[in-house]
Amino acid sequence: MTEDEVLQEKLNNFLLSVNPSEKTIGLAWCDISTGKFILNEISYEQLSDEFARINPSEILVPDERCDKLVISQEGSMTVEEVIKIHNISLTRRPCWFFDNENGERVLKDYLGVESLQGYGCENLKIALGAAGALLKYLEDTQKCALKNFDKVEVYNSNETMFLDRATRLCLEIQKTMREENKQGALISVLDKTCTSMGGRLLSSWLSAPLKSVEKIKSRQDGIKELLDSLLNMNKIRENLSMVQDIERLSSRIAYQRANARDVLALKNSLKIVPELKKILENFNSAILNVIKEELV
Repeated sequence: MTEDEVLQEKLNNFLLSVNPSEKTIGLAWCDISTGKFILNEISYEQLSDEFARINPSEILVPDERCDKLVISQEGSMTVEEVIKIHNISLTRRPCWFFDNENGERVLKDYLGVESLQGYGCENLKIALGAAGALLKYLEDTQKCALKNFDKVEVYNSNETMFLDRATRLCLEIQKTMREENKQGALISVLDKTCTSMGGRLLSSWLSAPLKSVEKIKSRQDGIKELLDSLLNMNKIRENLSMVQDIERLSSRIAYQRANARDVLALKNSLKIVPELKKILENFNSAILNVIKEELV
C-alpha cells in the first residue's frame, strides 16, 4: 500500500511477520511505502509489548503456531489471542513460508549478497525465517518485484528504553487512553515537524526513547545550537516546509505507481537539498554535521 489517500502521513504502515520457535520469537517488519525493513528476536514475554511499540497494521503468523502460549501482563494466552487484544489484522500463512534456512536464502537473493554479515543479522535465524515469509507475502500480494528495500536494519533494544504496553497507555505517548485519539496525546504536543518523514521519525523516537547518555547529549547539543541561531533554524524550517514525502514518492516511483505530479514533487523536493546543506555549514555540533554529510 503506497497511496497517500489511504496512509497516515506521519505514521508508518508496518506489516509484521511473527515466527514463534521453541524459546524465542523472530520478528520482521516493513513499511513498503517508505522502504523500511527491520529484524529482531524477542522472548515470548515481550510479544505483547512489541506489538504496542511497532503498532503494525497487519500481522503474519504460521497457521500451525497461532496457538503457542504467551505469558503477558494480560495473563496466559495464545499468540492469536494477543493479536486480537491489540485489534490487529491477522493473516495466517503456511508454516513452510517461515523456514529459517529458506528465509536466509530469500533475503540474500533479494539483497544480492553472499553473506548477511554486513547487515548484522546473520545470527538471527528465527527472524530470518520471519523475513522470508514477509518477502514472500509481499511478492504474492503486490504482484510485482519488490524494489525499494535497499537495506535491512536490526533493532537494537539495548540502546533504547523498554516501555511495556501498560506504560505506553498511561503515558499517552501516541494516543489518549480513553478516546484513543492522537489529539491530546504527548506526540500532538511535541510534533512541530515540517515534513511527514520528520513526523514518522519523531514518532519512532518517542516509542523507543534513548538510554545512551552520550547519544542523548548529542541530540541536546544539536538542539541548543539550533535554538542559539534562530535565524538559521527558521531558514531550515522554511526550506523543509517545501519538501514533500520523499520516502513515499520514491516507493511509488519504484513500483511504477507514480504520476507526473509525484515525479515533479520529488524533483522540487530534491532541489531544496543544496540550500539545506549550505545552511547547515553554520553549525558545529556532531549530530548536525552528520545530517549535513548524509544530504547528497
